[in-house]
Amino acid sequence: MELKDKIISDVVNFRDGKKKYNKISKDGYSSKIYPNAGVEFEYLMIRLFELSGLNICYPIQQKTEQIDGVIYLNQIPFIVESKFYKKDKIDIEPIAKLMIRMQARPSYTMGLIIAKPGVTTAAIEYMKFLQPKNVIVFQGDEIDTAINTATVKNKLFYALLETKARALIERGIFDYHLNAFLEDIK
Repeated sequence: MELKDKIISDVVNFRDGKKKYNKISKDGYSSKIYPNAGVEFEYLMIRLFELSGLNICYPIQQKTEQIDGVIYLNQIPFIVESKFYKKDKIDIEPIAKLMIRMQARPSYTMGLIIAKPGVTTAAIEYMKFLQPKNVIVFQGDEIDTAINTATVKNKLFYALLETKARALIERGIFDYHLNAFLEDIK
C-alpha cells in the first residue's frame, strides 16, 4: 500500500489525525522507530486540510522538482512546503526553493510553509522582503494547537488558511499566528 493510501485509510477524521500526529511527533525523531516521519508529516498535513473541506493534491514527484502538495482555497492554489525536524527550525533555503517553484506557476499561485518545529528569525526576516508577498507560514506551536483544537467535524484548518490568507492580502502579515486567530473568533 502506498503511503498516501495508508494515510487516507488511517486518518478518516481529526481524531485519527491527532493520533497520527502525536505518534509522529513522539516517535518521528528516531529514524529507527519512524524512518518516514517527514514524508508522513507531509501527507498528514495535506490530509487534515482535505478533512476541513478543502480541495487538495497530494505530494507530486517530478523529474525536476518535488512538491509537498497543493491546497486550493476558493480556487487559489497554495503550493505546500512541509518540513519536520527534531530541533532545527527551517532557514531560508526551503523558502527560496518554494519561491522558485512558484515562479513556474501562474502568478496567482501562493505558497504555504508548514514547519515543525518552526521557522528561524533569519527566515522570517527574509520573508519580510519577498516580492510579491505570497507565502504564508504555519509553524511549530500553531500546528500543535490546531490539531489539538480541531474536532471531528471542524473546519479549523480551512478557517485558519483562509484567515492567514486574508491577513496577508489585507494587512501584509505573512506570519499571522493561530493564537491571534483563536482570539479573533472568540
